[in-house]
Amino acid sequence: MSKTAHIHVIDGKQIAYPDGQCPFCNPQVTAPQQQVTVPTVYRKGNTVVLKISKGTMGTTTYWTKENSYLMSFKRLVFGTDRKVVRDNTGKPVWNNITMRVNADLLKQFIKELSSLINDMESGTGVPQRS
Repeated sequence: MSKTAHIHVIDGKQIAYPDGQCPFCNPQVTAPQQQVTVPTVYRKGNTVVLKISKGTMGTTTYWTKENSYLMSFKRLVFGTDRKVVRDNTGKPVWNNITMRVNADLLKQFIKELSSLINDMESGTGVPQRS
């Protein structure tokens, strides 16, 4: 014996709900939770990944051959219809910029960034409007 279901179109997607469990027709039923991407930082081998959202990320990778680091920042490309642009193979297109940085420059950047974060968190050196 199978349960019957009905369909609602939400954000352009058809979602089937079993009768009696639809959060729209039966508000006492809680709606299914959508997966939310939480910003995260992690290391994978010689790469540190900063994942801001599903479509925005940055990576810093140690490039052994050149003894330098590659800093890349990527964002999904969206069309005027607000949909992800895909190439002819169906893969999403990313807007990407990559910089090659030597170890000394990267250390200086991290030092200055750390100093900025400390100043902002402690409240010292923060410009104030008069």
